[in-house]
Order: sequence, then structure tokens, then C-alpha cells
Amino acid sequence: MKLFGHRGASATCPENTAAAFSNALSGDGGAHPKVTGVECDMQLLRDGTIVVLHDDTLRRTADHAINAPHAALFDTAVNELSWPELRDIDVGIWKDAKWTGERILPVGDFFGLIAASPGAAALVELKGGDQAMVEPAVAAAKVALEEGSLAAESIWWISFDLALVTAMKKALPQTSAWHVAHVNKEQGETKCLELIAAAQEAGIDGVDFAALPDVVTPAVFEAAETAGIGIGVWVSSGLAKSYGDPVDTAANCKLFSERGAVFFTSDLPEDVWTWWDDEGAAAAPTCAGSQL
Repeated sequence: MKLFGHRGASATCPENTAAAFSNALSGDGGAHPKVTGVECDMQLLRDGTIVVLHDDTLRRTADHAINAPHAALFDTAVNELSWPELRDIDVGIWKDAKWTGERILPVGDFFGLIAASPGAAALVELKGGDQAMVEPAVAAAKVALEEGSLAAESIWWISFDLALVTAMKKALPQTSAWHVAHVNKEQGETKCLELIAAAQEAGIDGVDFAALPDVVTPAVFEAAETAGIGIGVWVSSGLAKSYGDPVDTAANCKLFSERGAVFFTSDLPEDVWTWWDDEGAAAAPTCAGSQL
């Protein structure tokens, strides 16, 4: 099973920054085997620039005295802002003073980080459900592909919007495309099976489910295999709170690896690094040659 750093090594570094991505891709500076790749979130700005940012406002990751000159922007929707308004905002210091100076990344800089780590992959979540993102996202990916800095197998598109990720697959069929879903315990296997069928009909590669063991069951994996659809799983701090149990754990990595997950997206807490050291890395396939 592949391992992606969720927004980079976000357990210890400020999410979606060069520091977080570099930490994950280097195995915490060589302390661990390198992960398969990193997950990031991409937002479309008013001026057509695509940047790496999760939230639809700056409030959570920019609200600090160091950014006081930009405070009027904190609650403005990101898609109403332009790159000149964002380029100087510090998005590291909210995590810890040692990360002061980390900036929001434009998409080209992010792909450059991936290209600089041979064999690494980018799990790219397209936010906002806006079809207007397709053209600039495709253009950015084509630049990276045509320059030879990235292989097509290194780009994996994901989105909660099935239509958006389907459009990316149609535009760049050589890349991988997955529908992200949060299926809760009440919805259960039935909803999972519906999403697998929808992914198959859309012609995309897989479904990226919330990593809930009693929802994404062996029966779900069996159905996905029959349909020719891959299954990935993701975690977040919010998911753990809503579920009531830890989800970003070595035990969950082991369980989903045994069930046949293609990838696990983790914030990379210490016990997941330990699992990766002890058994995950040695058994993980590379991205080269197959997207599944």
C-alpha cells in the first residue's frame, strides 16, 4: 500500500507548505524511508492562479500578528482574491515560530517539489467544485509533464466533486483520478457500493474513502475489485472527532493494507512513521508502471 503525507507531514509541520512536503518526501530528513508522495489541496484564485491551500478563507492558517497588514483578507473567500494579495502571507507561524516564513505555494512550485524527489507522486485535491479549475489545472500539469519533470503516473487527481475529477480524467487520461468520499456509519456499505458503481460509470480510477474500518469493509473491497475500481483511504483530525476513535494510526494502516487499499493518506504521526519503517515501506509499490 502506498503512503501519502496528508497536506505533507502535517502532524509536525504547517500544512500544505514547502516545509511539510519536503519533510514527508525526505522521510523526516532521512529518519525514515521516503513516503510514496504527498497530498495537497488546490484552490482557484480570482485571477486564474491555482495555489496550494485547504480552507476557503485564510483565517485558520494566517491569523497571526505577523500578518496584520493582510488582516482584512482573512475572511474573504479565497476565490475572490488574487495571487499578489496572497504571495507575502506567512502560513507557517500559526503552527510554530520555527516555521516563520513559509508561504502559500503556486501550483508550479508544488509540482517542482514533486519533480525534485525522484519517484514521488502528487495526490492533488481540487477544491471548490468549480469546473473553471479544469483548464488551469490541466495547463499546469501539462507544463510539468512536457518539461519532463514529472511522469504522468506521478499525478493523481482527487476531489469530492465527481464531475470535476471526471473532467480531469477526460482531459488528462494518462493521469489517475479518484472520487473522494466521507461515508459515515449510518450510510455504511450501501453508500460505498453506490460510489464504486458511480466511479466505474464515470471511467475514473477509484474512490478515496474516509478511513473507517467498519464502513469500508472487506465486502466493499471485494465489490471494488470486481468493478475494476481502486480504493484509497484518508484521515483528518476532523474525521477522528466525528468518528470518536483515532483513525490516523499504525493499526489502521496495517488493517487497510491487508484489505487491499491502494493508498493511505496520513498526517504522518510518529506511530505511522514507525509502521512505515517496520513493514509499510518494504511492501509498498512505486507509482511507476501502474496507477493501481
